[in-house]
Amino acid sequence: ILGAAARRSQSLGGSVPVVGYELHADSARLTEVNLAKAGYPASIRAGDFLAVPPSAAFTAVVGNPPYINVNDKAANAAYRERYDSCYREYSLGVPFTELFFHLADGARPAGRPAGFVGMITTNSFMKREFGKKLITDFIPKWDLTHVVDTSGAYIPGHGTPTVILFGRNQRPVADRIRTVQGIRGEPSTPADPTKGLVW
Repeated sequence: ILGAAARRSQSLGGSVPVVGYELHADSARLTEVNLAKAGYPASIRAGDFLAVPPSAAFTAVVGNPPYINVNDKAANAAYRERYDSCYREYSLGVPFTELFFHLADGARPAGRPAGFVGMITTNSFMKREFGKKLITDFIPKWDLTHVVDTSGAYIPGHGTPTVILFGRNQRPVADRIRTVQGIRGEPSTPADPTKGLVW
């Protein structure tokens, strides 16, 4: 995702710094090295992104957060304390969604426009009770523009049904959200995932 973001930024003539976060230090170093080899210098920081989020605001926030439930009691309690969207047996997709929109620049009356958010996450928050607070208390405050159902798409490495969310960190500016809803999944595993029938 970071590589694609860096390529897109460069193709538009931008020089926006790319900053990433990874829980595991080895993965952070490897990602930073691979991006540098591809010509996209980036700063990949190691640490618990939810526990110690960055204080900066970003022009665009993109990612693929983990979807698991939190079994560690101390971490679970810490996340609940920091993120009001955590409810019942929440998955990590819930607080990460709250955090992504928080990290995007907020709209300013005479300044920069609102930052963008794009994320692929589990769709379970839309179907289970733990997503209730996110849906009723948070999403209505954001300019959520697109919801793309990717639950039927074949994405290598993903076994969890997913959804892609696009939005901006500002009050809604339209009275509708564009949605793409899947009808059915792939009839078989496509040889080239980018050419699957669902896509």
